[in-house]
Amino acid sequence: MRYLGLGHDRVIRIATDDAGRMQVAALSRALESCDGLLIVIAQAGQINTGAFDPFQKIVDIVPLHGGGFMSMERLGYGPEPVPC
Repeated sequence: MRYLGLGHDRVIRIATDDAGRMQVAALSRALESCDGLLIVIAQAGQINTGAFDPFQKIVDIVPLHGGGFMSMERLGYGPEPVPC
């Protein structure tokens, strides 16, 4: 976040389950408190467990809080695009 000019103090850590997947309810609560620029970073393959964040659920709720969704797969870095 520092490289984007936002600083590390603006980062909100989201709770995960035992496999390291983002908890969507926790993300939704955190997004309710956001004002301004919004960046949500989801992972495809947690480094220790291989678990994927629930992308479709994340894609569904981010726009409800004023954000958009960009996927590296859309840029050709993965096997399949995630619907936006």
